[in-house]
Amino acid sequence: MYPYSLLPGDRLLVMKAAVIDNAISHSGTYLGGGVVAHISPGKGLVVEPVEAFAGGQEVQVVGNGGICEQLLRDRLQLCQTDSKYRLFGNNCEHLCSYLESGDSKSPQLQGGVAGFAGGVIAVRALRVQNPWAAVGVIALTTYMGARIGAPKPQQGELIPAY
Repeated sequence: MYPYSLLPGDRLLVMKAAVIDNAISHSGTYLGGGVVAHISPGKGLVVEPVEAFAGGQEVQVVGNGGICEQLLRDRLQLCQTDSKYRLFGNNCEHLCSYLESGDSKSPQLQGGVAGFAGGVIAVRALRVQNPWAAVGVIALTTYMGARIGAPKPQQGELIPAY
């Protein structure tokens, strides 16, 4: 069906088009049977076909797969009680991480927060007086932190745009 044989538990990534250099991605976990679970602002927790998740974009695959479909569905069932998106507690990476490992975490968010804190410290340590320069330093360090924490797709494992 796809150029890459998707396995239950594979993390799928769609790049955020509005972000510089496609550094920030949206994650979903492949459940099997052509469907993906993901969570996003406005939609909350959604289980939908890969094509709908892709939204017309190319999808990158992070090969975490090989997880029992029943285990994924059991974990997803537990997530139904808290299906609302929250950036700092229930974002797409938190959901995928929980479905894949049972541990909810968001390295992309953690990297961004660490980068933001590093930028604030740098601005204060360097005693940057120009507010625009300060904003630039903080924005750059936040971006770099998020980029470092973002999930990395496997080389060559792409699902073409739908």
